[in-house]
Amino acid sequence: MQNLTLRTYWLILAAVIICRAADDWTQKSPSTKPSARSRHAMAYIGDDKVIMYGGLTTGGVKNGETWIYDFSENTWTQMSNPGVRYDHAMAYLGGDQVLMFGGSDENYTKTSSCWKYDLSDNTWTETNPNNRPGSRRYHAMAYIGDGKVLMVGGEHESGSYVDETWLYETSRNTWTLKNGLGFGMFLHSLAYIGDDKVLLAGIRKSDGIVDDTYLFDLSENSWTQKADLPEIRANGAMVYIGGSQTMFFGGYFYNGDYWPRNTSYIYSLSNNSWTTDNNSSAPSERIEHRMAETSMDGTGYIVLFGGDVNGTKNDETWTFGGGDYSLPVELTAFTAECQAGSVLLKWSTESETENLGFVLEKRILDTGIWLPVADYRMDKALQGHGSTSEKHEYQYTDKAVIPGTTYRYRLADVDYSGKVTWHKEVEVRVEAKVGKMAENFSLGAVYPNPCNATFTVPFTLTVPMQVHLTLCDISGRPALTIVNDQLPAGVYSRTVQADKLSSGIYILNLQSSGKTHCQKVLLMK
Repeated sequence: MQNLTLRTYWLILAAVIICRAADDWTQKSPSTKPSARSRHAMAYIGDDKVIMYGGLTTGGVKNGETWIYDFSENTWTQMSNPGVRYDHAMAYLGGDQVLMFGGSDENYTKTSSCWKYDLSDNTWTETNPNNRPGSRRYHAMAYIGDGKVLMVGGEHESGSYVDETWLYETSRNTWTLKNGLGFGMFLHSLAYIGDDKVLLAGIRKSDGIVDDTYLFDLSENSWTQKADLPEIRANGAMVYIGGSQTMFFGGYFYNGDYWPRNTSYIYSLSNNSWTTDNNSSAPSERIEHRMAETSMDGTGYIVLFGGDVNGTKNDETWTFGGGDYSLPVELTAFTAECQAGSVLLKWSTESETENLGFVLEKRILDTGIWLPVADYRMDKALQGHGSTSEKHEYQYTDKAVIPGTTYRYRLADVDYSGKVTWHKEVEVRVEAKVGKMAENFSLGAVYPNPCNATFTVPFTLTVPMQVHLTLCDISGRPALTIVNDQLPAGVYSRTVQADKLSSGIYILNLQSSGKTHCQKVLLMK
């Protein structure tokens, strides 16, 4: 019944038709800006900000500058840098960090160096990860879930084109080789498209440019071919725009000669289709430009900088978004706060239009599985106020959390037509209390953890008391009752047989005298 309920929930959400605004390109005019360049790298870095690093400036001068663009302030600010680099790739890691890999250095040498940039203290740190990929340039990287980055293709030092797909995980500082596509590629584009998936398009193979599009699913470690681009294209740029959609812009077309383009194409995963996005204004034709999101939840804008046409570098800043579509709910705040072993979620609206209510989901940081927390159909506290211009406050307490764990929460509103609009995500850490005495009992560290099917739970009682020890799934539903009895004071150890449970994350709850101690248990079979 549990799996059926969860499956039904996802099918309901998957059936919702998501509409997109008629967005437009807008050229910005910041007072200070980077010099004209191409073959640089850009990525989202949190809080409506974008990072740009390196590239080639006018005259082919190699560059090592780091710049931050603040969308809300329309400002470029120069930061620290780790040295000259071009033809490299960069992707968002989570929080205010990005990962940079490879490219060519000041000596025209392809590298395999791997760096992290932390915006909070303006530092670049070389990571020296285990099992790193070989030296390359012209590769592509994309965010694929918190703490994870996918890298595809490129050109090796030997000049050969790479058929490799690599996954970087910041929690382990490790690269892992995943399944490839069966052919080498370069000058391609890669973008996150939601739910541990990335889209690959604008590909150049050793025998020419193709219009192929491929989807990589991390959970399946598999590539699937999708609908073709409307026109063969390479050396463009692609970004996530929300609603399981990406946008591809620019690059060159080939029909005996190379022709730069300025067309915007939108790919919809739900429809498996590309459409041309017609705009009243757009950047000029270009190649070797870069784009980045100002949010990874699809609610932000896109920033484009630079590029090249016939050897002339560009220093323009463009944004995409802000069309004539108004959101059904104007959200003014969404916060998450740890409170006594639970998470208090609060949000407020400035106005609402045909708002049925809200949906809350969460996931553990560094995992890609979004789980339902609550929604307006099951909890009256999440029901909307229809159409109103008045301010309203909402809150919900999530008690199914694990101490010592960091969560990401996301909020959506659902209008009368059933359309779901996702808002920004928030992050919160539930402070650990494992091993701390409270109300005359304590829960020790489970071992082994992770485990295959059997684990041991140590706990201590300093006075006789009624004890309830249960193992729950990640949504808080009981999966096993281990102890439910009156026990004398003492030191206990219970061996748990979990061979009938499926692999995944579970929560161990020790309850007594109105207090609860929790611990995370990971089953891996």
